[in-house]
Amino acid sequence: MKKIIKKAWRALAARPSFSKINELMFDCSLHGLGILNYQTAELSGERHFVEKLLPLYTNQASPLFLDVGANTGGYTHLLKKFHPSASLFAFEPNPKTCKVLKHEFANSDVVVVNKGLGSEESLLKFYDRSDHGGSSEHGSLYRAVLEDIYGVDVEEIDVEITTLDKYVKDNAIQRITFMKVDTEGHELEVLRGAYNTLLDDRIDLIQAEFNEMNIISRVFFRDLAKTLSNYIPYRLLPNGVIRLKESPLRTELFAFQNIVFVHRRFKPNKAMKPTANRGSSPSC
Repeated sequence: MKKIIKKAWRALAARPSFSKINELMFDCSLHGLGILNYQTAELSGERHFVEKLLPLYTNQASPLFLDVGANTGGYTHLLKKFHPSASLFAFEPNPKTCKVLKHEFANSDVVVVNKGLGSEESLLKFYDRSDHGGSSEHGSLYRAVLEDIYGVDVEEIDVEITTLDKYVKDNAIQRITFMKVDTEGHELEVLRGAYNTLLDDRIDLIQAEFNEMNIISRVFFRDLAKTLSNYIPYRLLPNGVIRLKESPLRTELFAFQNIVFVHRRFKPNKAMKPTANRGSSPSC
């Protein structure tokens, strides 16, 4: 039936006069598939995930969460609201932005770390919008993100980068229940710096943003999926998820979307609900 519908539509609409209609249908389909729904935590699916799905995987008395690329703490607040007993570490490399982040959580037990995560320890140039005083939600380790995508002047800032492997070892972290990574195109480097932590299966769920910044960093969805081969990827919807298949046509879409990778040992179903015992996590 699908083949018949597609064949009929091609015969009718594969012509210049239908281009605007086809583009409108394409744009509408993107939103329906969880892409470009960045306006609020409700539309992006992050609130539904944090409130309804993440609790299915938090059987510990005090789960441990990492917010990598925390900015001023919007997502950190969301995690803390629905998981008040969780141990929470928020990483933000930009010292100006981190100052705001520390003020936001000055009276809480959230651990704020003024460092970025990457594939190796280093001191790197960080770029942010000069028209925002060098502190915005679009700061990136890639200058072209600001200049080419947003078309703005940049301010350079030296930032300290460490690796997740080193931070886990230095702080005796045994298990990470959930890690959110939003680093404006640097997500793959963060995962590369978590090589041993991933090898030891110490992370249960990972959320990574995938968008046009990955064109600048030259990272495909396939690169993330291969690095996280022990995980099953889902794209967030406002009130649900889509389990992603290995199809470049469905996954190599360089526009805002949130992907959650769930470790295979949980045997998650199409709705991202675990069907295996949550207590089956390997001991560390």
